[in-house]
Amino acid sequence: MSLLSKLATPKLILFADVVLCCAILFVMPYTEIDWIAYMQEVKGFLDGELDYTRMQGDTGPLVYPGGFVYLYSAFYYLTNNGTNVFLAQLIFAALYLATTAVVLHLYSISHVPFVYSVALVLSRRMHSIFLLRLFNDGVAMLFAYSAVYWTVWRHWSLGALLYSVAVSIKMNVFLMAPGLLAVWLQQLGALRTILCLIICALVQLLLGWPFLVAYPVQYLSKAFELSRVFTYKWTVNYKFLDEATFESPTFGLVLLAVTLASWAWLWITRWSKRRNDSVRGIVQTIMESNMVGVVFARTLHYQFYSWFFHCVPLLLALSCVRLHWTVKLAVWGCMEYGFTVYPSTALSSGVLMSSFAVMWIGLMISSDDDLDADVKTNNAQKHKKGN
Repeated sequence: MSLLSKLATPKLILFADVVLCCAILFVMPYTEIDWIAYMQEVKGFLDGELDYTRMQGDTGPLVYPGGFVYLYSAFYYLTNNGTNVFLAQLIFAALYLATTAVVLHLYSISHVPFVYSVALVLSRRMHSIFLLRLFNDGVAMLFAYSAVYWTVWRHWSLGALLYSVAVSIKMNVFLMAPGLLAVWLQQLGALRTILCLIICALVQLLLGWPFLVAYPVQYLSKAFELSRVFTYKWTVNYKFLDEATFESPTFGLVLLAVTLASWAWLWITRWSKRRNDSVRGIVQTIMESNMVGVVFARTLHYQFYSWFFHCVPLLLALSCVRLHWTVKLAVWGCMEYGFTVYPSTALSSGVLMSSFAVMWIGLMISSDDDLDADVKTNNAQKHKKGN
């Protein structure tokens, strides 16, 4: 084993990230974007308001499900009504490190080459999303990856529960649903899959109960709003389009159609044939599902990077085997570039979408047979060197 691979153990990578987080917290200034609005929204709930159209902040009405309300209500109390921002940053640093720890473990048990794990702690934007912006997106992904973790270890009910909690914080976690459903059906059969779906539904019912009883239409229309109009100004991935095209309903329908077709292709050609009883198979399937949903997302904002960032290195290593390592490095670098440039430009969006296109092609053309062949080749080379 090389010196670099010895140094790049999950514990040492995490320790290095702890040091980096401390440096960021004490050197980089906090940037207010949504924290005050979050606190205003949950204050309405804590004051007894249950109508989602009246639970508002500076950015407008509350648009997240019940899990968000309870989570940020806890933050409200812990941070002296939201005024102790530095304490909030410390809490989010802990959440960030917990997310990294869970993902590093998933990488380790999936036998992802060490160099890909190092990439998990190198993103400027990811540190910013958690430590300097305090967005709910990252917290949702902590629960989502925790759900994957427990699913890997066959704790199906706990995995379903955590997955539904993640959805209740931010709806983007739905993008994992096709892959998770494929794993459940293959491993559990139809009946036990239905039981897992019932668990998910009960979690949503429980977390949304006060709002559903008082103002059901307002809650469902805001917390699970599917007809939301996206603002061209904030798009990170489609600035190379004109505003009329971006806002066109036809454009949205085309993206939805390609997303569904891509999920169907993966289900037929890969997920249904994969050994989803293996750790690697489960992790790949769920992360592939998530990544496809992101690639054809209607729009992406800067904080949405947390939706898929932790999936990228693993998928480049295990699911895009036919891509040369230089192409994989370029894909990762271009994604980071696309989410670092502020404000986004036609160039940065074009670079980002080009990297998405290359990765999508890699997902579509590669197979698990390619990965198995690659592993055998690497093992043979290591054995030859050892002799």
